[in-house]
Amino acid sequence: MLRLGILGILALVVFAPLCARGTQTIQRGDYSFDLGDTPNWVDKRALPTAWDSTAPGMSGERWRYWLLDIQSDRRKGKRARYYDQAYEPISSELTGEAAKFDVGFFPDFQRLTVYEVALRRGGVWQDRLDPKRVTLARRESSFERDMTTGAVTALMVLDDVRPGDVVRIRYGIDGENPILAGLDDERATFAAASVILDRHMRVLADTDAKLAVRSLNGAPKPSEKTGHDFRELEWSAHGIAAIHDEGAYPIWYWVAPQVVVTEDRTWADVAAWARALYPPYKALPPDLEQQISKWKSLGKIDERISAALRAVQEEVRYFGTEIGDNSHRPAEPADTWNHRYGDCKDKARLLAAILDRLGIQAHPALVSASHGRGVADLPPAASAFDHVIVQVELSSEVIWLDATATQQRGPLRGLDRSDFGMALPVSAGTRDLVRVPPPTAVDGVHEHERYAAGVDGKVTLQVETRFSGFAAEQMRRSLQTQGKEEINRHYADYYRKRYGDIVVKQPVEIRQNDAENSVTVNEVYDLSNAWTSSTPASHVMETYADLIGSRVSLPKTMERTTPLAISHPSDIEQTVEVALPKGWRWHGQGDSKTIDDAFIHYEKNVRESDNVVHISQHYTSREDAADVTAANKHLQQLRGLNDMLGQRMVFSVPEQDAEKQRRQRLENVMRNIMDQKGDTKNDKPDD
Repeated sequence: MLRLGILGILALVVFAPLCARGTQTIQRGDYSFDLGDTPNWVDKRALPTAWDSTAPGMSGERWRYWLLDIQSDRRKGKRARYYDQAYEPISSELTGEAAKFDVGFFPDFQRLTVYEVALRRGGVWQDRLDPKRVTLARRESSFERDMTTGAVTALMVLDDVRPGDVVRIRYGIDGENPILAGLDDERATFAAASVILDRHMRVLADTDAKLAVRSLNGAPKPSEKTGHDFRELEWSAHGIAAIHDEGAYPIWYWVAPQVVVTEDRTWADVAAWARALYPPYKALPPDLEQQISKWKSLGKIDERISAALRAVQEEVRYFGTEIGDNSHRPAEPADTWNHRYGDCKDKARLLAAILDRLGIQAHPALVSASHGRGVADLPPAASAFDHVIVQVELSSEVIWLDATATQQRGPLRGLDRSDFGMALPVSAGTRDLVRVPPPTAVDGVHEHERYAAGVDGKVTLQVETRFSGFAAEQMRRSLQTQGKEEINRHYADYYRKRYGDIVVKQPVEIRQNDAENSVTVNEVYDLSNAWTSSTPASHVMETYADLIGSRVSLPKTMERTTPLAISHPSDIEQTVEVALPKGWRWHGQGDSKTIDDAFIHYEKNVRESDNVVHISQHYTSREDAADVTAANKHLQQLRGLNDMLGQRMVFSVPEQDAEKQRRQRLENVMRNIMDQKGDTKNDKPDD
């Protein structure tokens, strides 16, 4: 796949040679690629000599795509793909991006052929294909996510690329992972982060092939023709404006117009393919069988399931070897347990096997972590899925579990899971996608800050924060990865940023309640300067509900043309108490404000009682997204909510306390002066 750095390209393209050169294999260590002529089945697109003056991109652009083209040959079961990309850096800052590109492929079952690398300057094309400048490297970009895929990347850097040059790159990749058994698809997006003059897609299939086509989010419809040995579908678009990134998209939303093509099949066909990859498991290891015997003695079925789930989640670490068949075929459960590692499909199959030994019916289930319920918009294909969870069928209900999650606690039915939306169970009865209910574990944080002011103006701060649901899981993971000392430092630094020098009165106290799935954190600090501004006669304090603010931050664009994602389900409460010394006076008045619509509810209450100022703010979400029609109105609600999160409080001090503070300040000043004189005397040289 070709990548162009910071440009966030949403589509790929390819190229054609200036002169015929035949096929030549270039070896680079253990890997190789070919130089060759454009295949006969490819319909090479002509590049215009000038940009269409009626198309977007005539002015104000930093980067322009002259052509993005992808063509695929699926005849007789083969998979050959051709890419053609022509782009122009207009900004001098982007010539570095234009001068480099990389193409990823899987040498175990794919072959890369480079057809052309060329540059047009002043209307004249220059051949820039230099095999010596192409390197092949095993760049495991997924390794940081605990996966190895076997991908190899071809890297090339062009010399002397200038603003206004048009770079054209054409290449082909032949082959597809055989484990997919032909149940893959062809895709192309019809918009990008920069303007596109011409976008083209072409698919060749057998004459009798039945194809399933989806045009998503306004993508063009195909034209069609047939020949003596092919059926051809073709899509073209001209003058495509750049996509403005509005941010905060729901997972299921297709940001760019997209075309997806595959052979016409059913989800039952895909399920049958998956079942062949998940055969009956072999004997489990003796130590695991001993564990299972212990779990069988647990009284309730929920306890047995929870025990098995936690063992797979936390005793078997996540790591995937996604090479060849391993990309979709899970390991034998016994091997996964013995190795103590596996990816989502390995861990899901292991969990399903353990539950079966416990007499509980369970099946792995294919889902899309990338598109959630948006997978239902795609034509049925094995390539639609990128994650595996477990479906547990009880007598009266179905439970969905993610064996790759960690630090999950609390009631089984309240465990958080991502909003996958739709799943394809790997079971004999599967005929279609089934609905996965949205998460029930609320992302909950309840924080209480109590500021106790002394007559000298110093303040003791006590903080209690209770995390529940997904927030508790995140907190436990932080404890496991960072440790308590780092948590202490992190929490103290947070208040140092707000108040400057602080004294940590006691180490952070952390209490965990697994039964409730909660983590409670207690902190105590002395603040020498808790005031935004201060005089002997008055003090000003400002507070801000930052936890709520993180859930209601405004997106990049306030005028939406796309749906808006909402963090859901969330329940965040922040309360502040400011306890005043006797005689101090708060110059404010009680107030109550509410923001309420179909997507969120927010309340703020400010009051005083017994010389304590109370500020409570409570935010809850109701939906995971707002559609385009409602999003703009909802954003205005969020804008108003953000304005309410801060609170400024002014306190006046009794005259006797103010006088004490004046004398104390004067004494401090005089003491500093005397200290400075003493330092000067000590520095005086001897006679």
